[in-house]
Amino acid sequence: MLLSLFLFALLADAPQAQSPVVTFDVATQLASEGHNEEALAAFERLAAQNPDDLQARLWIARLHERLGHPDRAEPVYRSVFLEDPRNVDAIYGAGSALLALDRIGESIEVLERAADLAPDNVDVLVALGRAHGILGHAGESASYLGRAAQLAPTPQNQVAHEQAVLATRHHLNIRYG
Repeated sequence: MLLSLFLFALLADAPQAQSPVVTFDVATQLASEGHNEEALAAFERLAAQNPDDLQARLWIARLHERLGHPDRAEPVYRSVFLEDPRNVDAIYGAGSALLALDRIGESIEVLERAADLAPDNVDVLVALGRAHGILGHAGESASYLGRAAQLAPTPQNQVAHEQAVLATRHHLNIRYG
């Protein structure tokens, strides 16, 4: 906490003085403590010093998403996975941001790419289940959410799966009832 206060003081004085040296660990600590604006500024500084730092750029995207700016997060995530096509965190992040932007078809395309690389990634499966549910693809939604509930049987995942199964049954009743 003391470290955070010190960094806040330095960041607050940054326009008058030279930019303080920021480390990845300090920026990560700021993010983990919920100081998202300050962490974003720190990671942006790190990325400006080394544009090839994919982890700093990944954090920039995460923080934009945390701050409610999926429109800013998505291109940053995409820039990371274009340079590292196997970076599941970046691919998932782009898909999640697209989902938040109601670009559901694009979201599914990107998330399926993440699922190909990490078929047991619960976050990816849940996002795919949600996206298919939004499009009314009840069977696909129930399938993805069922896999997620099997891998991580949290109450939230189990309820999401049960709701998707009910939607599938409702869909079948309407079609064949």
